[in-house]
Amino acid sequence: MTRCVSSAPGRICVGDSIMDWGTLVSAFVGGIAGSLVTGLIGYIQLRDARAVSRRDRQLLDADVVADTDQLLKDIAPPRLGMSLGTPEVETERWAALKARTDQVYRELVKMAAGHQVAPIRVIATDLSSAVLRASSQSQWLVRDMLNRNATADKLAGAEAEHASAEVKLAELKAAIQAAGAPVRLLPRARQRLGLPSDQRADADCT
Repeated sequence: MTRCVSSAPGRICVGDSIMDWGTLVSAFVGGIAGSLVTGLIGYIQLRDARAVSRRDRQLLDADVVADTDQLLKDIAPPRLGMSLGTPEVETERWAALKARTDQVYRELVKMAAGHQVAPIRVIATDLSSAVLRASSQSQWLVRDMLNRNATADKLAGAEAEHASAEVKLAELKAAIQAAGAPVRLLPRARQRLGLPSDQRADADCT
């Protein structure tokens, strides 16, 4: 049975109990505040997880860049010409260089297939092909040098393929750096590379 016939200002009757409006408001506000705090904590945890994932991705990308950079240095036509050895020496050297070329190619193909940033996938695809062409041209040049039939045109062709690969590698470095940097720091670079201008590149560049 309800004990109050008419409610006093600021009070309501619920069955046999009387509850203050202030109690209801406090409970409501407390519930909202608790939800906001929980949501904020969840956002911070997600942001931190994304930051760790982005750093891990950049470390993997840096390994690929380093391997590619060192390979291109070792197969540079001028360097090969200055260190030209006997046929036996060159056969052994190119067996090792071919294995490294295949490894770098696989790394770049994996990056092209699975990277979350679309411009990086495109550049990695182009670079993988450029590395193969540069390596093949350098190997053929060495063979021509050993056979004493190397020409200026052949040297120019090998140097052109090597330069093309270096350009693509520079583009890949720039894209990787832009993908991990805040938008506000690199707006022009992001626009030039086709990265999103309103969020970090790893959020969605598909």
